[in-house]
Amino acid sequence: MIMKNKGFTLVELLVTLVTLGVLMAWAVPNFNDIIRNNRVTTKTNEFITALSLAKSEAIRRGVQIDVNASGGDWNNGWNVKVNGGAVLRQFDAPTGSSITIGGDTGILSFSATGLPTDIDTTAIHNFTVCDSGDFGRQIRIATGRPSIASKTPC
Repeated sequence: MIMKNKGFTLVELLVTLVTLGVLMAWAVPNFNDIIRNNRVTTKTNEFITALSLAKSEAIRRGVQIDVNASGGDWNNGWNVKVNGGAVLRQFDAPTGSSITIGGDTGILSFSATGLPTDIDTTAIHNFTVCDSGDFGRQIRIATGRPSIASKTPC
């Protein structure tokens, strides 16, 4: 009587584990880069959302709307509020200690026309969203409309 094999041999199991180990060693660093890039992209999009909300609310309400850094530091989060009035929306600080947001000012105001209030001075506002590595985004606001560019190294 011939018995059929119902399992793996030790050699087959070892070859499979070695192959899996090689694939993991190659994939894990790339996956970490994807996660870091995604975090930066998410915070960049949240910041753009705040700017778009401020601009549209300024036009809709016909009043000045401010985007303020919480506590004067963008790394603490930011809020959109009516000039000297009620907060329309609060945005949390970047999660994870590896992400920082740098900006040239602690406040950005939009007039009732939807333009930054200091547009007559041809001011360009630069904000940078970076992690601890080489991933980053540069946000520039010149005419009230933000533009985004990759920034490496950060």
